[in-house]
Parts: sequence; structure tokens; C-alpha cells
Amino acid sequence: MFDRAGFEAAVANAGQRSSEIEANGTLPTDLVDGLVDTGVFRLWVPTHLGGSEADVVTVLDAIEEAAYHDGSTGWCVMIGCTTSLNSGFLPEPFGKEIYGDPRAVTGGFGMPAGVGTVVEGGISVSGTWAWGSGAKHCTWIGGGVRIPETKQAPFVYFDPADVEFANNWQVSGMKGTGSGDYTVTNAFVPDGRWVNFAAQAEPTSDSPLYRFLLPGSPRAGSRLGHRWPCSTGDRRVGRSWREEACWQLKGPRRARTGAASAGRSRSLDALCTSLHSRDRRGVVDNGCSRRSGHR
Repeated sequence: MFDRAGFEAAVANAGQRSSEIEANGTLPTDLVDGLVDTGVFRLWVPTHLGGSEADVVTVLDAIEEAAYHDGSTGWCVMIGCTTSLNSGFLPEPFGKEIYGDPRAVTGGFGMPAGVGTVVEGGISVSGTWAWGSGAKHCTWIGGGVRIPETKQAPFVYFDPADVEFANNWQVSGMKGTGSGDYTVTNAFVPDGRWVNFAAQAEPTSDSPLYRFLLPGSPRAGSRLGHRWPCSTGDRRVGRSWREEACWQLKGPRRARTGAASAGRSRSLDALCTSLHSRDRRGVVDNGCSRRSGHR
């Protein structure tokens, strides 16, 4: 279960160590261990795998809290949480292998920059991905892979022992995310240790969390560090982050029809009602979110 008090203490500690995090180019091991202890990286893991299967608002709040104290820590929390949504779609043996570990942390870039060749029992993958945020402290690292023989491009999981990291991330203020390139060469991935959203119609864990449009959570989560400008020229003037999250989540829905879409729509409507009713940080009169006097 999620230790909210412990999490708040851990991210407050990160805020006090921002200079260290920036200089190291990654989150310190003891800080990562402290975050893992709180259960934050298991908030979106199914309960049958030992996770919290928490609602979306809880996770967005956690990401915002971490980012408020330290941007790199907030970004790595976001990556770990949103990648764990795949746990609701993995085949059971691999879901248990990857996310059954109570200290599991996952990350990776979904763009199919790797190429997989079909071999006996799975695929052999080679490729280099950019933006490996937080990958150095992950227990499993993923990446999008093109498989020409099957014309598919799943997100596959690699053992960290198969991954090499490049020290090529020097973005001021966000060095601590460790978002450099990472490479695998002829890494074996057993058949099914991947998620293929283009071909997979149903989640393996049947709950509302895994049934609303999946990309909505990462898109909304990535907005938390950015406030929409409060100017008369912006069509989104006056939106708190929760309102913005609803806009991001509901936007793609408008082009969808059918029974499956209707079910997702009901989940989204319930989510957005929850978002608006639980705005614990308040909204100032011009509509921009404020926390402790900061915008």
C-alpha cells in the first residue's frame, strides 16, 4: 500500500538534495530506495500482483508533489508510475515476473527504435533509444521494437544486464533524470514479454484503471510541471491542472464510437468528476493552480 506520509518525507528530502541530484546525473540510490519503500511505483500495478491499483488522481497528485520539490525526481516518479500501467496488459507469467517484485521499478521509451528478429522462443533485439529517464534505477527497462516478420511494434522488456547506457544527457535543471540514450545488442526477449497496444484489444487485468484510453494518464501526468499561461490569448485560460487533465484525457475520445468506447467514456466521466471534486490545493480567482503561494 502507498505510504503517503513516507512519500512526502522522501520527496522533501529530494528537494533538499537538488544540487546533488543535478551533479550526479541520476537520482541517488538511497533516495530511490526511499521512494520504492513508499510504494509509489506500485500505485498503478494491479492488486493481484501486489500493487495498489490506485485511482488516477492519487498518482497525479504524487507526481505533482514530487515535481514541486525537485523536477528530476518528479519526472522519474512520473516515468515509473506511467510505465507500470503496462502491468495491466502483460500476459500473466510476465506480469508476475516483472511487477510481482515489491521493489520493481520500470521505465523506457516507447518509440520503436529497436528492431527485433524472430528466433526460437522469442525475438532477438538490437537498437538504441533516446530519453531513458530513470532507467539506471529500473529493475526492468523497456523499449519500442519493430518486428518486420510480424509487422508489429510492441513495447518489450529487457533485463538491465542487457542494457548499455550512454552519458549524453546534459540538460540543465533536469540532469538528474539520467535521460540519456540506452542500447541493447542481440538481447533475447522471450515470446510475450511485451505489450502490444495496436494488436491487444483487452487488458489482462479487468478494471476501470486499464480500460480508459491508456495514453491519457502519461499525457496528463507530463503536464503537471507546466502551468498553462494565464493570458487572454490562450484558449485554456482558467484551467487548473485537473481541468487540463480532463481535456487531455477526453480529447481523443471524440473521434471514437462503439460499445468499447462508450465503456471508456463512462470511466472518463467518473474520473473527471473525481478530479474536480478532489482539488485539495485550491484554485485562485484567475483559474491557475496555486500551491503554497507558487504558481
